Amino acid sequence: MTELTKKDTYNPEHSPFFQGWEYTGNRLQKALKLGAKKPLFKTVEQDAMDKWYEHKGTKTILGFADTYPETNVETVDEAGNKKTITLKKWVLARDEEELYQYYKKSPWVYRCVDIKAKSFASMEWSVYPKEDTKLEPLDETQDVVRVLKEVNPEINWQDLASTISKDLDIHGKAFIWKIRTGADPKTVDGEIKFLQRLNPTSMKVESDSTGISHFEQMVNGQRRVYARENVIYLRDYDPDDDFGSISPIQASSYAIKVEVEANKHLADFFANRAMPDVLMSSPDKVSESDINRLIGLWNKQYKGAGKQHKTGFLSHGFKPEFMQYAPKDLALEEIRKEARRAICASLGVPMSLAGASEAANYATMTEQRKSLYTETIIPRARYIQGVLNAEYCNEFDGSLFFTFEPEKLEVMTETTAEKATYLGNLVEKKIIKPETAAIALGFDAIDVPEPQAVPDFTPQNNGFGNKEEDDSKTIAALRKFKRKAVRRMKDSQSAKCTFNSEHITDGVIETIQEKLEKAQDLGEVVSIFDDFGCK
Repeated sequence: MTELTKKDTYNPEHSPFFQGWEYTGNRLQKALKLGAKKPLFKTVEQDAMDKWYEHKGTKTILGFADTYPETNVETVDEAGNKKTITLKKWVLARDEEELYQYYKKSPWVYRCVDIKAKSFASMEWSVYPKEDTKLEPLDETQDVVRVLKEVNPEINWQDLASTISKDLDIHGKAFIWKIRTGADPKTVDGEIKFLQRLNPTSMKVESDSTGISHFEQMVNGQRRVYARENVIYLRDYDPDDDFGSISPIQASSYAIKVEVEANKHLADFFANRAMPDVLMSSPDKVSESDINRLIGLWNKQYKGAGKQHKTGFLSHGFKPEFMQYAPKDLALEEIRKEARRAICASLGVPMSLAGASEAANYATMTEQRKSLYTETIIPRARYIQGVLNAEYCNEFDGSLFFTFEPEKLEVMTETTAEKATYLGNLVEKKIIKPETAAIALGFDAIDVPEPQAVPDFTPQNNGFGNKEEDDSKTIAALRKFKRKAVRRMKDSQSAKCTFNSEHITDGVIETIQEKLEKAQDLGEVVSIFDDFGCK
């Protein structure tokens, strides 16, 4: 005989072997199931526990591992003496069902998750030949881009991106199957043909001290194994599990429960014709037969939607005693507001964007949209970008670089324009150099144009200007021209490039460009400028 405590069960209320658990507290708390349950022992036969291990439905929900760690449990012999022995412990997965139930039952969770998903899916992205966004991005003729855009015959990139965001918010993790030629999840050979989202509720991460070994999925009671290299695994942080994750919804579960239960309370209240529960009391002693007769009379005359608002009378001095509070007495407005604030905070969505607050105008809404991207969407996008580069792009070419481009979003374009104006003022006041401003805006220092020549009306002694000063400006301009050409050659591009300068004649620039077009290596590029005195 084996005694097991509640902590050893997955869900004792749903288990045929673990019934009889009681809630602590007074009668009302027990009736409403508030507070913790008493840690009662329940004795089961060994074969009953073995059946629990082998229960098909349980394995489907929990995703059992092949082996079970050891744990100490108490046993009772025939004489009633207790002793501790070592038995296999059940390996239990986190209850994922409740998390997505929150998404289905809470309008504020649904709204916040949906806003983040649509905002993330709307961001543009590109794949470059290498980690240099100045190069020309790859087009859809390249498989690395085509697979991401088309995904599979059922969904496209926007669908996949939206689902990834929702999975991370609801479950704290997302799984993407890289479907290769042959579609065998255990085989790593072959090219990636499609991508497929895997439902986190059915997935289990198998790991040890060395890292993740593989993934398992329970589908219709059957276990499917995925090689580590065949799954793109995205997750948040879990302090108790190096390879696990805690979702924003899980972190705000108490607030969500409050919000859901408050809605349910209101629905039940109005379903009861907006009347609190009533207990009829009488100072007289009433027999059971009289009570049953009065109940029947009451139901006959007043039960049903069509008999509402009728005035009723009872004998024996009965008077109503209200058993619950009306909504106005429960401060539900403040309670629900605090719950919404906690939900929006955990999901990183400003309350006014989710519709949980009306204290916003157009100007503040614009700032809050920027805040949503800069503090929530873009940081997550950069994390996903890194994972895609490591676990997807490397499958095609180790030098490829996938990147999101939030700067192309309309809300972020306004921010970039404001930043450019601010930096321009600093340059104009000579607080920073133009090259510094260019780098801050995502450009290269070499992209800064040559400064316009300022006419000098100061009389010169010889009447022909200062030739030494003019030569130094020409050499400086040639050196800048040279740096630009050298950089293009290093990036495996043609050394020929556009260049304008007040200190180099158009004829000289055209001559240099013709020579650069024929240059085959860096040595030839350097030699061209050497011929023009730019050593």
